[in-house]
Amino acid sequence: MGESNGNTEPITIDAWFHYYISPEFLDGIRSVAAEFERIHPEYRIRITGHHFEDMPGAVASAASRGKHPAIAEYLYLSTREALDTRDRNGRPLFRSVEGALRGREEIRGQPVVLGDVLPSARDYFSYRGEVMAMPWMVSTPLMLVNRSLLDRAGVERVPRTWRELAEACAAVRASPGGPDHGVTWANYGWFFQHAVAIQGGLLADRDNGRQGRPEKVLLDSPEALAYARWWQSMHREGHYLYTGTKADSRSTPQAFSEAHAAFAEERVAFVWGSSVEAAQVVEAGRAQGFEVSTHPIPHNDAVPPHGHLIGGDALWLSDGLPDEVERGALAFLQFLDSPEVAARRHQSTGFSPVTRSAVSHLTRSGWFELNSHHRTAVELLDAHAPTPAARGALIQGFSGVHDIVTDAMHDVLLARAEPATRLREAAEQARSLLNERTPPGATVREMGRSTA
Repeated sequence: MGESNGNTEPITIDAWFHYYISPEFLDGIRSVAAEFERIHPEYRIRITGHHFEDMPGAVASAASRGKHPAIAEYLYLSTREALDTRDRNGRPLFRSVEGALRGREEIRGQPVVLGDVLPSARDYFSYRGEVMAMPWMVSTPLMLVNRSLLDRAGVERVPRTWRELAEACAAVRASPGGPDHGVTWANYGWFFQHAVAIQGGLLADRDNGRQGRPEKVLLDSPEALAYARWWQSMHREGHYLYTGTKADSRSTPQAFSEAHAAFAEERVAFVWGSSVEAAQVVEAGRAQGFEVSTHPIPHNDAVPPHGHLIGGDALWLSDGLPDEVERGALAFLQFLDSPEVAARRHQSTGFSPVTRSAVSHLTRSGWFELNSHHRTAVELLDAHAPTPAARGALIQGFSGVHDIVTDAMHDVLLARAEPATRLREAAEQARSLLNERTPPGATVREMGRSTA
């Protein structure tokens, strides 16, 4: 129980959170904030919502006026923007959460859970050896499988490599009444960066941007070319279904919806997606009368897998806060990832439980026995390789880089562009984004659009 301030007003902590579709997404966050306030009546959490694409510019604009929040949520793609954002005196706006906690086991009576965060999430939001922000909503890419189509085709084992996936697609297509294609996934930059990372490749120099701002985007690396050529061959052979919709900053929901629809309609046996969508896809299969299971995305046969990337968000702590405000903000960050709260958030949103204690809480309750499709993501996030490749890249204008590689692969698939040439052009385009800064008020959509 927190200490009260007698007759004084509660200390206000301004916290800015994302919403993805509508502001109603914030209702659950406000409910958790109210729960925290009941435990810690000396604090008031003032929640403000911003669309996730607008957050970096909104924070930069507020910081230039000295009106920034104590806590701000950033999408993982905007991590470099968070590191680069400055206050009105030109100093970094955010401080390391790990440094602020200074090894404490509790803060304002709230147990510290930072060290319990699943390693993939903890490492992604680390920079130069310190955890910069508190991971709280994380996901990872998955492959979802129509087990009924595999059984009909006599495919006994779910494919684990690119070669095995091609063979399984051929078997499914050749089976009686089989679909015209075997697999689909959205042409989206997340899958591209995952394919590079799982081969041990880097997407940017300077250790993937983790030892300083990168100067090159390595979209034409050997790992990137291996993936592009395999993907192109899967398309040419008819195994891969491309709907033709690029999952860029304008059309990502449509591209994912088209891929999921093809899977639900049994026009393919495999679909790649986010772990957040697993329950939705499993339910769609159940409605159509087939069983769905979740698995890691297949990897290059020639290279052992090097770990699985994350998606999702983290919460950043402003530097220079009054001591009691900082303590309250840190306590709130720990409360958000406490076992029961993190478990409830997973159950209501589909984002993975972010700490091992939350996973244990869900396991004891029998959650994973009834919802085994959620277990795969947890296992992948917990089985982490601590390398620059597996940690993922920190790139300025990452959303713009996603659009650039999506455009390039669209040409490789439909115009049969030569992968090495087209990805070399994409790498030069992406390099121009690296020196851009987040102007006050800019949105992620506006950043880097001139070259995308």
